[in-house]
Amino acid sequence: MSSQNGFTKGKSCLATLLSVYDKMIRLVDAERTVDVAYLDFRRALETISHNMLIDKLKKYDLDKNVAG
Repeated sequence: MSSQNGFTKGKSCLATLLSVYDKMIRLVDAERTVDVAYLDFRRALETISHNMLIDKLKKYDLDKNVAG
């Protein structure tokens, strides 16, 4: 079973969040150390030139329709 849920048809980011939360709780209950790093890429994608991203996709023989 793939752990990729966000941006996958029929799956959600919420399912991934719940799965991660469940694993963290199990580790804490087992008195294991848990480290978490949160990354938020929303702002990064809002500030970068979309034309530049499309040009980079074309450089690797991909185009703007690849996400389809």
